[in-house]
Amino acid sequence: LYGVCNAWFMSHSYSVGLAKTTGQLQGYVNPGKDAGVKLSVPVMEDYERCLILCQAGGTSMRVNYLAVKTVNKGRGGCDSSFTQVSVEKQRDGHKILRHPRAVMEAQAAKSLLERFPEFVLSATGPTPKEKSVPLHGDVIYHPPGWRVNFNKRLLKKVCMGDVCGRFATALGLDIPEADCGEGTSADREGEEDGPGAGADGEGEEDGAALEDQEAEADSIGFLILNSLTREEIREKCK
Repeated sequence: LYGVCNAWFMSHSYSVGLAKTTGQLQGYVNPGKDAGVKLSVPVMEDYERCLILCQAGGTSMRVNYLAVKTVNKGRGGCDSSFTQVSVEKQRDGHKILRHPRAVMEAQAAKSLLERFPEFVLSATGPTPKEKSVPLHGDVIYHPPGWRVNFNKRLLKKVCMGDVCGRFATALGLDIPEADCGEGTSADREGEEDGPGAGADGEGEEDGAALEDQEAEADSIGFLILNSLTREEIREKCK
């Protein structure tokens, strides 16, 4: 499925090859013991799973018109694993605050870049920003949202105008062309899928990163306070 539920980036098409699919919902044929899917990173495992299968000769398929949308009813889930917050003080007096997930993402991204140089072009992190947080005041904040940019040449996008018959029906792409306003892949050749299209020709990563950063913007203060004991908080408040 597509990585972000945002109509600005989505389209009536599918991508095959080295296509990054969201870890919220993935399915694959077990390649067997010789090329088993053994994950080695604590985060960004959806990236690693796609890379392992591609290295074993497999192909990923992502439908660009379906996405998962979740609504968190309370605290918990994956974010509950990232609770330890630390602040670094530089010589010039500036304070550096890295979200605990961002620290692990940076390590995972570097590991994947080193392990799969033929598939990964680069790994990039979100831009740090100045932020005022509880107890520490003004800091230079490094939010989560690292990206692993796949080799675009290993990806092919197929628009709905190129699909017909039972295959189109099975994919849900048998919509009359007049209803969706999209042509064939040849008609769209050279086009990007919206602003900030990623290295794999899709704009999903920028959209997903933006939504993730907005979702956790208010949670960093909670993480800071939650990582301290009552005695530590009382001492800080003095």
